[in-house]
Amino acid sequence: MSRHPQLKSARRKCIEAARIKDVSGKRLRKWFQDLQTIITENEIKPENLYNVDESGFSIDDVEASQRIINAAIRQKFQAKPERQKWVTAIECISGDEQALPPLIIFKGENLSQQ
Repeated sequence: MSRHPQLKSARRKCIEAARIKDVSGKRLRKWFQDLQTIITENEIKPENLYNVDESGFSIDDVEASQRIINAAIRQKFQAKPERQKWVTAIECISGDEQALPPLIIFKGENLSQQ
């Protein structure tokens, strides 16, 4: 690697292609400003404000954790189009720190045809 300064080792992180394309500091600041306006205008109390988040974990994807990337591009993220098996964890907590038990979702046994 020392002979090729344009290359470096990096951990690859897979995220949705839309997140690579659409997320910016400006958009995030606007979103939080709008949220604060709604909370203030509607006098929403912390105990009535909830944050729900989900995280997906691939259960059949075995990959090397290091990649060689072009250091000039500096992009470690790569969109991943192929299908995988996922386990989903859903977490929920209120503004006054009341947490609901996490929900874990595994692959279903039967696929709905509708």
